Amino acid sequence: MTSLSTTPFDKLSAHGLITDDQREAVLAHPDYATFAALAQPHQQLLWAYRQGLISHQELDAMVTIGQSERDDILDAVNDQIADDISAHHRHLLDQLLTLELITAEQRSQLTEHDHAWRIASISDMLLTLCKDGIVTAPHMLALRARVDAQKHLIDGARRRQIVEEVYARLEADPDYAEQIRMQTAAGPSEATVLFFSAVCYYLLTTQEWLALTICTLGVWITGGHRGLVNLLFCTLAWTTLTWPPSR
Repeated sequence: MTSLSTTPFDKLSAHGLITDDQREAVLAHPDYATFAALAQPHQQLLWAYRQGLISHQELDAMVTIGQSERDDILDAVNDQIADDISAHHRHLLDQLLTLELITAEQRSQLTEHDHAWRIASISDMLLTLCKDGIVTAPHMLALRARVDAQKHLIDGARRRQIVEEVYARLEADPDYAEQIRMQTAAGPSEATVLFFSAVCYYLLTTQEWLALTICTLGVWITGGHRGLVNLLFCTLAWTTLTWPPSR
């Protein structure tokens, strides 16, 4: 009978890094020969993880308790997994940048090391950027309009599919949906603002107190969303108070 110490599972079993069920799964794997050829136990454990035979949660549960060979094995595996995840995240961020779904500045705000868990896809990465506040609601709305207008370009359909998928998932989040709703709330059109400004200027030269009332109303209507227009209204109101026209 073959002893356990002569099998490829020697160190993994001795340190409790593989269960009987996982051992059976490794034995039944079609690439078991590759596993058996790996000399180091951390290489074997990493192989089992990459084949999906050991989950990330199970590895996390294998806490280290001191300086030992078992700890060295786990540290080596976790370091390699972290490198793999970082490389994967870097690839996803670079894809988003290549597709012009994020800017170089946004790319630099999230490094590939910021999330310890594996972000599965490019859509998930864009969603993460939105949830982290790097891609804001106004930017997302502008991006959605832009990719829709450019859907006929090369990669246009793919870009639109990614953005629409992320947008739908964001709308399902109550907090983010509220941000989107606030950004899409109807406001005065550019033509209305220009007309309103002209009326205020005219009234400033005729009925200054009426102009002051309308200017104040304009500041309230724009609600802080149009800084330049607010500045115009405030300037007109201030001029009305400090420099009334001669009669």
